[in-house]
Amino acid sequence: MIIVCSCAITMADNTYKWALYDVKGTGEFHDGLAEFYSNGLYGFINSAGEVAIEAKFKSVEDFEDGQAIVETESGMGIINRNGLFLLEPKYKRIKKAEEAPGLYVIESTEGYKGIFFNNRLVIPPINSYGDFSTYYFPFINNINILNGKIYGGIRKEGDIFISKTQTKNKMNRLYFDKNGNELNATSYSKSSKGLVIFKGENDKYGFKNADTGTIITAPQYSGSLFDIWIKDHIIVFTSKGLALINASGEIVIETGYLQYEDDYILCVTYEPKMLYGLYSLTGEEIIPTKYNFLYKIVGDWYRCEIDDGQVAFNIKTKKKYPGKHFTYSDGMIQVDQEDGGYYYINAATGNRLADTYKYANDFSEGLAVVEKDGDGYKRIINKQGKTILRETEDFEIKGNIFSEGVIATRYKYDYCYMYNPLGHGDYVYNQKGATDKTIDIWFKEGLEAMNKKRYSEAKEIFYRIIMNAPENGMAINNYGVCLDNMGYKEEALEAFTMAFDLNPNNTTAKNNMELTKKELLQQQEQTEIETEESNSGTFWDALASFGNLLGQMAGNYAGQNADNSYSSGYSGHNNSSSSNNASSYQTQYSRWESIAERHYNSITNTGFRVRDKQGNRGGSAMQGTNSGNYVQMKKSFRDAQRQMRNIRNDAKRHGVTITQSKWETATITY
Repeated sequence: MIIVCSCAITMADNTYKWALYDVKGTGEFHDGLAEFYSNGLYGFINSAGEVAIEAKFKSVEDFEDGQAIVETESGMGIINRNGLFLLEPKYKRIKKAEEAPGLYVIESTEGYKGIFFNNRLVIPPINSYGDFSTYYFPFINNINILNGKIYGGIRKEGDIFISKTQTKNKMNRLYFDKNGNELNATSYSKSSKGLVIFKGENDKYGFKNADTGTIITAPQYSGSLFDIWIKDHIIVFTSKGLALINASGEIVIETGYLQYEDDYILCVTYEPKMLYGLYSLTGEEIIPTKYNFLYKIVGDWYRCEIDDGQVAFNIKTKKKYPGKHFTYSDGMIQVDQEDGGYYYINAATGNRLADTYKYANDFSEGLAVVEKDGDGYKRIINKQGKTILRETEDFEIKGNIFSEGVIATRYKYDYCYMYNPLGHGDYVYNQKGATDKTIDIWFKEGLEAMNKKRYSEAKEIFYRIIMNAPENGMAINNYGVCLDNMGYKEEALEAFTMAFDLNPNNTTAKNNMELTKKELLQQQEQTEIETEESNSGTFWDALASFGNLLGQMAGNYAGQNADNSYSSGYSGHNNSSSSNNASSYQTQYSRWESIAERHYNSITNTGFRVRDKQGNRGGSAMQGTNSGNYVQMKKSFRDAQRQMRNIRNDAKRHGVTITQSKWETATITY
């Protein structure tokens, strides 16, 4: 039985899965970066927990599409993920627009506005006045910022933009699609039934068949709101206000004012006061015309304002929920009540979560941070209202939402990032420069993965520990246990031997090492027979002599036996009082370093792909080599690494420091 090393972990709850532990700041991760605060200034850390952009800004906003708004002493600007300025910091205000990635409204110190889009100033803030709303993007301040052309006043009907320009004799209209491309008005001038609008001798307008000339509707309207058919309808002026006409020339709706609202028509009456309603294009009442205001929340949900309050109204189910403010995110509507408190509505099912909360944030990645009255602890709930996690005395939720798979927390006075309890998703956090506390967290995660027989996952966790703490014998032993359970017994033996070399008193590693040696000896004869049968006539045999040659070349630098194994050429030193001894340590270390490098290069860097017995790609090799020699070469590589480690540890015990070579920790993963 292979034995696992365990260690004491000071964790309070198995639910915590740390992405990053003991790091700076509690900002949200966006584009792989999160803000942090230090000495009165802000910067950004990356997904390894390292400082990616130094803390040198008075304020920062989250990254989006590779850009972030920042503020310096000289003003506001925009940086990229490398911290370089895309827009110099000299502006009084910068506002990110929602209508398009990379779209910003900027304002100079003189109060002039402009537009920064696609990494350039498309409208410089020089004596610029007008409406800089981005609602009609790509038209801003009557400029199409995609082509730089200036047009008349812009309005939107359905998915079409309309530009009106008044000349001396008539009103000129141009039409554009949602991307700002000019449309051929002629193709929209006729309904699907062949109707066109025409002007009669009485200066009124009616409809006729464009092909036959047959008058369908006698001239009786004073004009049209626009000259083309939108969604196969057209809006005309009548004595009552406006009328929606269908493709056959029939009046569908007639009221004070009409406007397209997505696939519906917004209706407004003026008597006895201005009231709003919503109707389908066939005239079906969707929302009665009795509200002071209508605003779409999301999908089938509208915010409807009446004299005594507001409601969230679903136009399909007719469900209503009272509230003061309504916001949508991640499939859930958050409701701020008139008398205080919050609750949630599932936008898809229309059902309300049972609880009311003192404090609530938007849902994100399936979860929301809330606080109930009474205990003062925040908790994380799912879309069914179930508490997934709550704060404790030493665990505090600092972030407002989950972003890129994590949320900021504070654990035992350290800032951390915790994985989403519903799953890690596709986000990768690989902490570097780990503290002892971080390694304890990783060790616990590795043990949990091993207990659930997720050996591949556990192996990566223990490998991460080894890279940050190369003398952690327990992690090295457990790395070997994972390899053994995955079927890589030779590699497992190397790990057990490494753990034992680090600490001869490590009885767990010693027992595992001896047990694995016996198993390998028992399997050796059968393995050799299977190897001869499976590799005959393949690239392995073709390159066998080449592999032997490489082994001989490496053997010239150390006491190598005929079977490609190494006799230990290093027996240790008794003292380190002289510079000659320090030099001797380095000479011995460099000799084994050269051997490790040569074996690594001969196995991995000669240009062809290699697969293991399971068919997994793992690197490149010189077309292949006899599998027995390949194993021996890798064993020789590991032997050289062990010698380097022993020399460096012995030197350290005698007061001599040897810089660890990358060849001591290099790995071959196939």
